[in-house]
Amino acid sequence: MEGGRIQLSQKNYPKAMQTFTRVIALDESNYEAWYFRGLTKFYQQDITGAEKDLDQAIRYNPAVAHIYLIRGVVRDMLGDLYGALEDYNAGLAIDPNNSNLYYSRGTTRLRLNNYSLSIEDFNEAIRVDDRMTSAYLNRGVAQSKLFNREGAVSDFNQAILLNPFRAEGHNRKGLLFYEMGKYQEALVSFGEAIQRDSANPQQFYVRALTWIEMGHKDSCLIDLGRVLERDSRHSLSYYNRAIIRSQIGDYEGAIADYLTVNEIHPYHVLSYFNRGLLRDQTGDQLGALLDLDYAVEIFPDFAKAYQVRASIKRKLGDDLGAQTDLVLANEKIKANAGRSQEELALNYADTSYSFEDLIGLNSVFNHSFNADNQTETGYSEMEGPFIISPRDSLDAMIGGLGFSISRKISISTIDSGLAQEVKDHPDISFELNRNTKNLLPDEALDNRLSEAIGFSAERDFNQGISLLDELIRESVNEKLALFVRAQSRFEMIEFVRATSMINEVVPMQVMGDPIGQSRQLIDRVDYSEIIADYDRLLLKEPSLAIVYYNRGLVKVYDRDYQGAIRDFDKAVELAPGFSEAWLNLGLVKLKTEIAMKTDKSDRNENYADNVPVVNEPACLALSKAGELGLKRAYQLIQKYCRN
Repeated sequence: MEGGRIQLSQKNYPKAMQTFTRVIALDESNYEAWYFRGLTKFYQQDITGAEKDLDQAIRYNPAVAHIYLIRGVVRDMLGDLYGALEDYNAGLAIDPNNSNLYYSRGTTRLRLNNYSLSIEDFNEAIRVDDRMTSAYLNRGVAQSKLFNREGAVSDFNQAILLNPFRAEGHNRKGLLFYEMGKYQEALVSFGEAIQRDSANPQQFYVRALTWIEMGHKDSCLIDLGRVLERDSRHSLSYYNRAIIRSQIGDYEGAIADYLTVNEIHPYHVLSYFNRGLLRDQTGDQLGALLDLDYAVEIFPDFAKAYQVRASIKRKLGDDLGAQTDLVLANEKIKANAGRSQEELALNYADTSYSFEDLIGLNSVFNHSFNADNQTETGYSEMEGPFIISPRDSLDAMIGGLGFSISRKISISTIDSGLAQEVKDHPDISFELNRNTKNLLPDEALDNRLSEAIGFSAERDFNQGISLLDELIRESVNEKLALFVRAQSRFEMIEFVRATSMINEVVPMQVMGDPIGQSRQLIDRVDYSEIIADYDRLLLKEPSLAIVYYNRGLVKVYDRDYQGAIRDFDKAVELAPGFSEAWLNLGLVKLKTEIAMKTDKSDRNENYADNVPVVNEPACLALSKAGELGLKRAYQLIQKYCRN
């Protein structure tokens, strides 16, 4: 056994594996052998195998905190974030002063976008070990997500003080300064980071964006070139360099960069579109026409592409083709009437939005580089609106309080199972029924509640939630406070995800050392606090359809589709005229049925002609929504309920 430990410490993994396997064969109940073999597998990137061995180690000795730590890290890496939290909790129950357990739990919570709880964990990790640099870095990230920028800068500075030779603290501080619009300070921090780690292309990329914000195109081009020297497939650098080259008149260089983007991302529609514009400017109308043909083939709702193609066809003498394209463009524009500029830009249907702007860290077009995940139809798996947001109902709930909170929103699909459906019908947004029962209490409304709602409307979520916490502790206007707190928490999550740009977390700790690479905050969010508020409210007031409805919407975000169906079912049982609940009930049933029926390997360019016909329950729910006045329901029925 001791020999295996030595072999493991010397990174002689094959020998260590043989040693621990022999020990297990001789004594299956030796938990240490299972643990160390799991650790050996972990270091060789066999994450699944490591989890199985750690399961056995815990089975034979469930009282060792460090085993829970390692299995928690493994589960986090496998995407089982809630399982990881359970392991950290179990480990802390055994060893409540383990800084690595607090740190790793905080990191998982940070990746779940649960910033407040992650800060509590990093506080505890620092209490136990005030020299844990990574805890300061990740706490700084969490502080920045909650817009406590002074606290974030302080944490990054402390991390730099503890380890001035590490690039990450300088890089994080630079990103924060960039987000705050302090570009000169950002340049200084990025320069410090690059001095310490000149091999990291991302640091040159963010400095390039900073240069362009300050109007220094030459410096931006130099840094983008440095990115591409280090990462020859960095799509955003090629794309942004193409835009700058086109701005300074280097059209051939720009066209070459767009070509490279499309070699990496064959379905990146903006590159085809912008390249078509450049080819038109250089007199290559046939080449431009080819690029625009690709653009509308990839994304048929791209109104501006039809307009530009019409202009080029007219130059080539094809007046009939030009007129046809203008009609198509007008149809796309009409279909998107009433939507915000950002929504239109996200769907490439805006006729005024500039598609020749640089893609920055917060750009609405960043998502369009996720084009590697293609269906076999040749269409990009582009996200589109699917379910309306819980915040739609806030104004209906608070009724006469006098606060103006938007009741109209469209959001993205949870996944791409209805990608083609989204292309055909790019918006689902509603205003809630104003007759929906509200929760206004009989007693006088506490001023703090009104103030909290105002804070949330102004996106000062922490202040608003703090006031709501007070009301709930004091049982003052408790039901409405629970409802508004759930809404505010959801608003905060969505706003932070949409606007934040410090998106990496420092890795977990194993044996005191970070394991793996820094990873992005993921698309999975911890909605448990929001659902807990709705649960608590329903215990007090079980007849509120709107609460079941909102909880169902949150469950859709959390990918708990069966739970969402149960909540929408209850909402329409309590309020049979609740049209949006009927529609979303039909949509979720539609989604789950199509997910079961559609085999991607059988898709082809005629996908629209081979749409699976769904079962009666989904269609009946959609029919009821249509009966109650939602025309959108009939579009879905015509497409999916043909029999």
